[in-house]
Amino acid sequence: KISKMVDHMIIIGGVNSSNTKKLYEIAKVNCKKCICVETAVQLDIAEIEKSNKVGIMAGASTPEESIQKILEKVEKIAVSSISNFPNHPYQVKENEEMEDFVENIKENGVIHPVIVRPKEDGTYEMISGHRRKRACELAGIKEIPAIVRDMSDEDAIIYMVDSNKQRERILPS
Repeated sequence: KISKMVDHMIIIGGVNSSNTKKLYEIAKVNCKKCICVETAVQLDIAEIEKSNKVGIMAGASTPEESIQKILEKVEKIAVSSISNFPNHPYQVKENEEMEDFVENIKENGVIHPVIVRPKEDGTYEMISGHRRKRACELAGIKEIPAIVRDMSDEDAIIYMVDSNKQRERILPS
């Protein structure tokens, strides 16, 4: 039914899954722009954004985490609407490395989106990307690419710690 009502249909699931294959075959009959993906990397966002209505279905055995990663969208968010996480455990140092980072962002833009969570007042709270945000402020860049995720305090802290573990050098407070 859904594939009859949309301009673009996305089927999420494993390429070897018989359920996913069946969903795709049915949807393809009803919708000319029908794609089957396992990961978000396979999505052509520019093409999908041209559509007025997009339908999304997932195979029964598709993990919830896979579905969520595909549904996430990178948005441009005003840097001024993002507050730092309270009691953020890592320092953002304004030193020569930061100056180099600011110049790099001026030249190349922000390559990796920050992770924020929505606040009740319509603004956002930074989870991962405090240095990128500060570099944008110093560079005079008004918007930053961001992924908005609903997270509990506990999940946000775990994500923040894990993302900092992946950095080359951690800067503890």
